[in-house]
Amino acid sequence: MSILSKFSLKNTTSGLSKMWIKILNLENSLFPALKEELRVEELSHKEQKFIKILDFAQIEKNITVVSITNTPKDREEIARAFIAKSVYNIQTTRDLIDRLHCDRTLRILCGWRYKSDIPSESKLANSGFAKQKVSLKI
Repeated sequence: MSILSKFSLKNTTSGLSKMWIKILNLENSLFPALKEELRVEELSHKEQKFIKILDFAQIEKNITVVSITNTPKDREEIARAFIAKSVYNIQTTRDLIDRLHCDRTLRILCGWRYKSDIPSESKLANSGFAKQKVSLKI
């Protein structure tokens, strides 16, 4: 084995180790704190998957701010909602809004505390994420 391949393998192993440590940290500290904060017995498999994707994607660092259409806060929440749409395999933006209205945990994970905070279908559709299928620099 050449020195180059040993070096590459070492870096890959180190990166994987860091990723596993991050996952274990999420599962052992963040998930219990979220369950307590959200007042739920357990987080579903999809909720856990969604949280892990949000953590790894760090969308807040990758959102382009377009102050003409939406405030930066709205764009982050909308981006999270469209990631949820993909994770939960929700077909339409209307179905996403309906799900956010009836699923308190998902709504809060996306960043909206109250049902009344959820943007209209037209605002979500015009956000740019609907057409791009959340094409972020992830």
